Amino acid sequence: MSKHSPARRSMVIDGALCLALPAAGALAAPSVLRAVSLTVPLFGMERQGAAPSGIFVDVITELSRASGVPISNAMAPKVRAQAMLKAGEADLMIGFDNPELQASARRVALVASFEVGIVARPGIRLRALSDLRGKTVGQLRSADYFAPLEQDSAILKYSTNTMAQMVKMLALGRVDAVIGVRESLYYAFQTEGVAAERIGDFLALTSREAWLHYANSNYDAATADKLAAAMRRLRDGGSIAAIVARYVRK
Repeated sequence: MSKHSPARRSMVIDGALCLALPAAGALAAPSVLRAVSLTVPLFGMERQGAAPSGIFVDVITELSRASGVPISNAMAPKVRAQAMLKAGEADLMIGFDNPELQASARRVALVASFEVGIVARPGIRLRALSDLRGKTVGQLRSADYFAPLEQDSAILKYSTNTMAQMVKMLALGRVDAVIGVRESLYYAFQTEGVAAERIGDFLALTSREAWLHYANSNYDAATADKLAAAMRRLRDGGSIAAIVARYVRK
């Protein structure tokens, strides 16, 4: 006959059950990671009756294949996409760093670098950023492309929700210039039917890196390492460059 009391046996059983359960911080990552791609010309595009396309969309698809990690993809404007990461409604996003994004997600892997600059309306000669003082520059809401521009209070800024809206305002003369990734701006001019005579000089400002970000709320270190390794293989093997060329050459 056992010498252990019923209370002692209960404690032993409870202890064994606790050992069998994972710690709260060691829970497995979701079986399918939820990516959100920005609806920005060239990077993430939706057309009626067609699957989403664009550089960031295609990179997510290749990343899932190369890493073996199942990843679903949704589309959203920049502000909404960042809110989804913060709320835990999305796990992954490719984008350019800004304070809001860095507060809610961690960098996992570099994707690619892109040239950022300003396109002015005809008649404005751009030789330096100072040429825009007293003028209005259209930019995507919550974008943080170039700190000297943001910090120059003599340059007025007008925020829009989409790049399509921004380039249309330039064509109509409602803003004096627009800022963004060079290839994305010219792709937007083309798709929105903006005539060449309504597009002025381009001033290159800087190069910005696009990173894969992983939401803090759902972060899993082992999965992040797997994604980072796969992204490095895609970059080193030329897959990322091939995806970029697929769209930029248009």
